[in-house]
Amino acid sequence: MIAVEQIDPSSRRQRARFVELPYRLYAGSPHWVPPLRQTVNCWLSPDQHPFYTHSTAEFFVAVENGRDVGRIAALEHRPFNTQQGVRQAHFYGFESENNPAIAAALLDRVAAWAKARQLDTLIGPKGFSVLDGFGILIDGFEQQQLMNLTNYTLPYYPALLEGWGFTKLLDLISCRLEARSLKLPPWLDELADWARQKSGLQVHGFTSLHSWAQNAPRILRLYNHSLKQNWEYYPFSEQEMAFVLDSIKLTIHPQLVKVLADQSELAGVLIALPDLTAALRRAQGRLTPLSIADLLLAARRRPRSVAVAALGVLPEYRLRGGNALLFAELLKTVTELGIQHAELVQIPETATEMRRDLSALGIPAYKTHRVYRKQL
Repeated sequence: MIAVEQIDPSSRRQRARFVELPYRLYAGSPHWVPPLRQTVNCWLSPDQHPFYTHSTAEFFVAVENGRDVGRIAALEHRPFNTQQGVRQAHFYGFESENNPAIAAALLDRVAAWAKARQLDTLIGPKGFSVLDGFGILIDGFEQQQLMNLTNYTLPYYPALLEGWGFTKLLDLISCRLEARSLKLPPWLDELADWARQKSGLQVHGFTSLHSWAQNAPRILRLYNHSLKQNWEYYPFSEQEMAFVLDSIKLTIHPQLVKVLADQSELAGVLIALPDLTAALRRAQGRLTPLSIADLLLAARRRPRSVAVAALGVLPEYRLRGGNALLFAELLKTVTELGIQHAELVQIPETATEMRRDLSALGIPAYKTHRVYRKQL
């Protein structure tokens, strides 16, 4: 018999049950990157995570024959629901053995939790902040997970979710740029030159961590505003912006941050992060003096691989060559720094302009994540 137990976040022992389960399920996987336990513990810590300043979440573990066999988090994100005019519950952190009864027990419990709060739709996986990757992997299982910016999930998860009645809400595509095979089309430089000369747009970079830190809050506000027409948009709070900036401050490489400007007004932003996948795998989810030193060294050395974690242009600048200017600057930086490849993560399938540009540049999709929906 399968029982679903609610986790008490105030209990270290119970939090560990939720945190540790994936380490057993993914044991031996060559593609999974263990998340830092500190990060997952933060999800369960109302005194640490800014999500709890406006919203609520609860956590559940499925138990069979005395063993923890699955887990899930249920979230009510109130600013998102208010902004979008919906009554949605979200789920995140879903993990399960390959048994439809386990998945059904977990999802039934979340559905009951949502209905008790008069929520009418269940969406997910969708997490606690912009730092949490969206969706379940449906294509690209043979590819290495890129840090923890996206989720690596087991191949049977889509069948478990769809068997419970979920249908597709949205697919998110990740693309991989290989420097050795990249051939820039003449039109890209021509369009970038036109944007500079006719639209007055310019791309600026940063030469030091100090200059980045001075401008970081303004840049994050711009990025948030650039998402206003996207499916996941809601206005970040000041606490959430501070949380995001604090989370990425040790991995920022100032030469990999570019801003698009129209005179003194910011119009777009591109933030790439050095790929710390190898160091995270070595850490095995634990922050020790040795693993911290390893991560810091990996962040500071010249990167061979990068992740484009944020790419946003305000709508009014997209048809003025803003996307082309940022792409051109990214490709220039890749060449100058000797970067071998760059991954553009989780581009919504609805971002038709960006996907068209990537296709024209010959940058292929190689992973797909799916966000699911079910009416309750």
